[in-house]
Amino acid sequence: MTVDRFGMTVLDQHECWQLLRDQEVGRLAVSIANHPDIFPVNYVVDHGSIVFRTAEGTKLAASVLGAAVAFEIDGYDAETRAASSAKERDNLSYREWAEQRLQRYYSVVEDLLWPDLIVVGGGVSRKSDKFLPHLRLRTPIVPAKLRNTAGIVGAAVLAAERLGAAA
Repeated sequence: MTVDRFGMTVLDQHECWQLLRDQEVGRLAVSIANHPDIFPVNYVVDHGSIVFRTAEGTKLAASVLGAAVAFEIDGYDAETRAASSAKERDNLSYREWAEQRLQRYYSVVEDLLWPDLIVVGGGVSRKSDKFLPHLRLRTPIVPAKLRNTAGIVGAAVLAAERLGAAA
């Protein structure tokens, strides 16, 4: 890696391909009839090519028609940036955590999966009233009804079912 006169890191081709291999999600930008669209895609690198699966539609049409196409990754690691431990580690308020970290994470989830509902579980769900109001999503997002006890309740139900089946 070298740095240019503007302080930008310049990567060689090998470094670029390695960075691509280290990620799983990228964004494909296409333009058809002067209308830009950006799609999150799961991808792999295979022998010097970026490969992703798609059905008939805009992404496939753009590649067949030879329209302008761009691909981007940014190395964003949601686990180390959006986890509740990151909030504590980086001394973020609930609002900062929601707006700076969770918003991006949940927006990617929305773009990739188009869910009807997002349910926040685990220990952090106990404090959902402190961060959920700061998120701006198209998908409704709610705390799990059982909060952090869902795993315990689920394990108890499974144990009871297995014990009942053994009797």
